[in-house]
Amino acid sequence: MSIFAAFALADTIAALVFGNFIFYRNPRATINRVALLLGIVIAAWAFSKFGWRNAESFEAASFWLKVGALWPLAAAVLAHFALVFSEQTKLLRR
Repeated sequence: MSIFAAFALADTIAALVFGNFIFYRNPRATINRVALLLGIVIAAWAFSKFGWRNAESFEAASFWLKVGALWPLAAAVLAHFALVFSEQTKLLRR
């Protein structure tokens, strides 16, 4: 395992830990739910990067790159998080 793959794995673990920590502070709060979702999306993206960096064949690397192609979802969830955090809920209702 390369150092870059190790960093991707550490990113995965950190995103899941922080997302769960924030969520379990107050599971009913919308901001905490969105923070958990953001942590899960970032963790999935980082794990796909980990798989890509550890791929032994072209086919395996291609699979992990396709899984990682969902990274734009992180931007959408981050935008949702920003709107909830800034209490701009009128924009979310449209």
